[in-house]
Amino acid sequence: MDKVLRFFFDDKYDAANFEPTDDEYTALGSLLTGDFMTVDTWVLDFLDAVVRLQTGDIDHWGWSGNGWDAELDPDGVHLQDLHTEDWNGDYTLDFVREVTLDYLCFLLPDPDERSSALARWETSEKRPHAAGVDIGRGPG
Repeated sequence: MDKVLRFFFDDKYDAANFEPTDDEYTALGSLLTGDFMTVDTWVLDFLDAVVRLQTGDIDHWGWSGNGWDAELDPDGVHLQDLHTEDWNGDYTLDFVREVTLDYLCFLLPDPDERSSALARWETSEKRPHAAGVDIGRGPG
């Protein structure tokens, strides 16, 4: 999959940011960089929910953050901005899985960092992460 969001660290705001190839991807980019920010645990939670929906382990998952409501179901990820009714996004689970994995690799570029974050998450949750194999190898 071609990268539709380029993630970068914005020194001006001391925060993660993104640049989309098309405006249709801005809701997902904003959720990842604005609500999840650089908290790898939240990104891992989100990625786990996406994969568990794909495998049928769960049938719904929700997130409400500073700027976004996210509703995940077998049909995809549905995002709604909390501050304006006209900014939303609907994406397939496959698409969100790949973009979220890419964002996690941006946050934790070193495979050892990702493995450590994954181990902490699995210890905390007392179960394997649904995307553990993908997290180990990175995007693509």
